[in-house]
Amino acid sequence: IAFSHDSCALSPGGCSNVGRDGAGAEQSMVRVDGLGATFSGVTFLGAGNAALHVTAANVSVSRATFSDCGGNCVEAHGASFRMTQSWVRRYGTSYPSASGVVLNGATNSELSRCDISDGYSAAVMAAAGGGSGARMNISFNRLHNVRPQADSDGVSDSVCGIYASTFKATEQNFFHNNEVSDIASWSGNGGAGWYGDGGSTAWTITSNLIHD
Repeated sequence: IAFSHDSCALSPGGCSNVGRDGAGAEQSMVRVDGLGATFSGVTFLGAGNAALHVTAANVSVSRATFSDCGGNCVEAHGASFRMTQSWVRRYGTSYPSASGVVLNGATNSELSRCDISDGYSAAVMAAAGGGSGARMNISFNRLHNVRPQADSDGVSDSVCGIYASTFKATEQNFFHNNEVSDIASWSGNGGAGWYGDGGSTAWTITSNLIHD
């Protein structure tokens, strides 16, 4: 399935029922299950939860724009996910602890040459456990302008450029040649460029620029 230069837009507020950690995925603007798909030059605007929710393998996204997402703008759980040369703006507008892009168990995935900004928690979340989701390659991205904002649970401690949770991962993940800037903190919460949660393993981190 291929989508090229399409536009998906909703009125302010978009879909309802924003959920935590992928809950409420049925409320996503576009969901890809079972079959691979290609998105090129597509614009996603005003999703109440995720703009794009992927569980299928072999999905690629390039030159896409995601803006004003209530939850995570992009959630990828399928193997061989590729997202390149894309823009993510204003994520977590309804749920401040959401991330711009989530790679969760997305084995052999790539996130590269993207610009992700203007959220309240991690620009990128990379998660895996027990060998799943390994070989994530996050490179040549610009992650910036993350500002904490309290929700019903208080302020997220994951206010950072990238949040990594790869407990007992058995294969290497890579974070290299990224620029991370303007990551704020509040009352001791957040402010990190790269934040590895307790037990995170199997990361190679090289040649990144983290400032301000």
